Amino acid sequence: MKRRQVLRAIVGGGIGLLAGCSSNGNEGYATMQDLSFVNPQSTPVPAELRIERTDTDEVVHTETRELTVDPDWIVVDCVWPDAPLTVMARHEDGEWNSFDTKDRDGCVSVIAKVRDQRASFYVHKAECPIDDPNCHSD
Repeated sequence: MKRRQVLRAIVGGGIGLLAGCSSNGNEGYATMQDLSFVNPQSTPVPAELRIERTDTDEVVHTETRELTVDPDWIVVDCVWPDAPLTVMARHEDGEWNSFDTKDRDGCVSVIAKVRDQRASFYVHKAECPIDDPNCHSD
């Protein structure tokens, strides 16, 4: 994705954060449609990702990646269930930061931005349902 597309996603995310998402039929959580890592720096960044089911604390995915320099970014394969999730990211030497889908409803796209021992999340409204019905499992 090009820098302009990332900026559009972030701006759209701000609007989505203010406006909220429409319901997707799930009680008490949003369905995560996609997840991406981005490195806004000019040097590579080692990053860790962890996804847990919020309702069971089951770890559904972990991975460590070397994020190359901007504008390169990584789309994480759909490896999570359609359930309430806690998405955690961090610079390999930093502290975890997290986003909980139980704090939203509808469908969301998530961008994890990792830099200088910090991670932050940009969340925006997404189309429901995801195009690939094989992506989410229960």
